[in-house]
Amino acid sequence: MDWVRERLPEEVYLYCADSGNFPYGRRPDAEIKKIVISLLGKVIKKLDPKIVVVACNTATVVALAALRETYRLPFVGVVPAVKPAAKISKEKRIGLFATNRTVAEAYTENLIKDFARDCTVFRYAEPDLVEFVEKRFPFASETEKKNSIRGVASFCQEYRVDTLILGCTHFVYLYPELEVGLPGNIRIVDSLEGVGNQALRLVKNQGVNGGKGGSFFFNTGGNNSAPNHPAFAKKFQMNYQGNLLS
Repeated sequence: MDWVRERLPEEVYLYCADSGNFPYGRRPDAEIKKIVISLLGKVIKKLDPKIVVVACNTATVVALAALRETYRLPFVGVVPAVKPAAKISKEKRIGLFATNRTVAEAYTENLIKDFARDCTVFRYAEPDLVEFVEKRFPFASETEKKNSIRGVASFCQEYRVDTLILGCTHFVYLYPELEVGLPGNIRIVDSLEGVGNQALRLVKNQGVNGGKGGSFFFNTGGNNSAPNHPAFAKKFQMNYQGNLLS
């Protein structure tokens, strides 16, 4: 959101964390699809957004097509950055670091077939790290953050990858630790710029606001909503609003 907000500060940004159903990565596809379609219907009704960015790789690869069939609203999905990774990988050995669902999805397999046929893509999922970022990251020490990436660092060394795709939006928060903790030859790729440019294009198509803008953080309740969400909202200069569904 920061990337788009810097370029269109006059817009209003509404971020909703689905704390009531977190985490998605261990759920079956049918359940994820049902949750996402139902939740987005409530979000759209309450907040009336211009566009929706589905800021989750798992939700995107499982439910994006169904969302576009269900709601008349522009959607931007977040999918693993396989295409740019394949372009920059010199050794053609790529690591995909994502959730269990994302690494196993047919959508992901099709991305690899379409854009990385000449590469070997090694897949690595670490569900506990998603939990760490969601619940502990705002309060974690530098040592905890450094230690949290040991698993993916060992994976990269074992499979000798030269490019690592961050295929989960939670893992982007660990960018500084990954840059320091991974071997120096490894390039890290995410979908930030591609998603941001698509969001900018769609917002401009809808008509840009002329106001002062604003950023607001909502969640969907549940045990995963406190106290980490107020801390995240403060870190990214958003006004914390609490449970959208209450």
